[in-house]
Amino acid sequence: MCNRNVLPDDYTLATMAKVSSEVQDLVAGKSVHGKSIRVGFVLDTVVANSLMSMYCKCGNFGECWKVFEEMPQRNVGSYNSRIYKFCG
Repeated sequence: MCNRNVLPDDYTLATMAKVSSEVQDLVAGKSVHGKSIRVGFVLDTVVANSLMSMYCKCGNFGECWKVFEEMPQRNVGSYNSRIYKFCG
């Protein structure tokens, strides 16, 4: 996508974050986070929830908390990602 100057949408970024979390690849997850910032989706609830889940599953709870605090709007998934830290 990037080689053809096609920007990812919110669901592409969320999926990339989910894949990073499932293989616990923090470097790839941070890359997804950076890309979401550059294309303007970091505050999107779907993307932010996926990023929080990825950070929790990779053991980076500080970044999870930062994403949570920066979200302008939260939903049940936002709180579930935070709860995972304590119960997961």
